[in-house]
Amino acid sequence: MERIVSTGRPAAGARGYDEGQAAWLAARLGPETMAHPRGRLLHAFCLERGLAPVGVEAAPVASPAPVPESGEKPLSLDAVLERDTKLFSLPEIYARLDALLKDPNATAADATDLISSDPALSATLLRLVNSAFMGRALGPMGQRLGNKVESLERAVLITGTSQLASLALGLSVAPAFKGISPQAMDMRRFWEHSVSCAILTRGMAQATGWADPEQCFVCGLLHDIGKLVMFRHLPAASARCLARARAPGTDLTAIEREEVGFDHALLGGRLLAKWRLPETIERAVTAHHAPEPSDKAAMLVNAADLMAQLLAPADRQDMPLPRFNPAVWEALEPDFSDLESLAQDHAEQFEGVIACFFSA
Repeated sequence: MERIVSTGRPAAGARGYDEGQAAWLAARLGPETMAHPRGRLLHAFCLERGLAPVGVEAAPVASPAPVPESGEKPLSLDAVLERDTKLFSLPEIYARLDALLKDPNATAADATDLISSDPALSATLLRLVNSAFMGRALGPMGQRLGNKVESLERAVLITGTSQLASLALGLSVAPAFKGISPQAMDMRRFWEHSVSCAILTRGMAQATGWADPEQCFVCGLLHDIGKLVMFRHLPAASARCLARARAPGTDLTAIEREEVGFDHALLGGRLLAKWRLPETIERAVTAHHAPEPSDKAAMLVNAADLMAQLLAPADRQDMPLPRFNPAVWEALEPDFSDLESLAQDHAEQFEGVIACFFSA
């Protein structure tokens, strides 16, 4: 991704797509995206992978059901953060993991002892280490290891102390949101997108060398954490924002600022600051819809967020796409094979990672 490449696209119909599918996808991406060479590359890539619905006759036009006014009391960003102290309290192990990551003298034994003190987290990390997610990261070494990793001691030796602790840090956040009502938010769907974004952010970090891959995984995993907070405390306003954002050419964050006075990215970043997560993660979450060129992690999350939505199954294609950011895609410089490689790695890793969130 760090080279100048051709933006040529495959011949139409390479996998049997038709003009209706091409038009549907072009309308979903929007004219701003289609006017840019990298946007047209994304369009061609999605058609080639069969990511447009079959048999569509028209462009995707939003027709959301109106969301009735609920009499919901407006809340400031600070009021939202302070309203539910239980929600915003992380497990005790988080603070200890955070301290371990910041300790230059921490050893593999320290990490093993700490993670072992939380059986649920230990089991989740072992599932993750044994999945294609970690096998891909280790490359030929992972293939040589062969046997199942059954102990945290071996997991730490294989992945490294800081890498495993970073993953544990991200995974320890998810349980804080288990109390959110399914009527307010489809949690399975939320974490599926978050995991997709995390895998793709990590893959782009590995391909570009722009940032630490495991920390980028956490950035992608938590990029939309502000949405969970908004849906918990401002469910009606959040539903209105999402309904309005389904219209072509709209910007969810702009709509959120209009409706409630702040957007989910800022809220998520402020929450992570409250939790004292590493500044790189906080910045990436805050800026992932409008990253500065100097903030590489935020740029990677921005690109991965869009790609994760495009790679979603057909029954998940009703959600609004994040806006295409030309500067991000020009800096990444992907070609068709880069996108194909990212998508293939995502397909291989997704089931193993999502199982860590929803296994019994």
